Amino acid sequence: MESRTYNGRKFRMLHLIDEYARVVLVMPIDRRLRFANIIDLLSDERIHRGVPDHIKSDNGLELVALRCAS
Repeated sequence: MESRTYNGRKFRMLHLIDEYARVVLVMPIDRRLRFANIIDLLSDERIHRGVPDHIKSDNGLELVALRCAS
């Protein structure tokens, strides 16, 4: 998600939500959300809460990934 401050400066937010329990797990906010920081955040949550059964994404352009052939 992206928004702007009162003076027009852009910032971004990533919402990691447990929809079943209806709680926000993590919501980092920064001018730029770097790939490495997001990977660290997801890794920390996996260690803390375990591997989720399902992941749902809004398929925003920032999070598009290529599917690797197995």
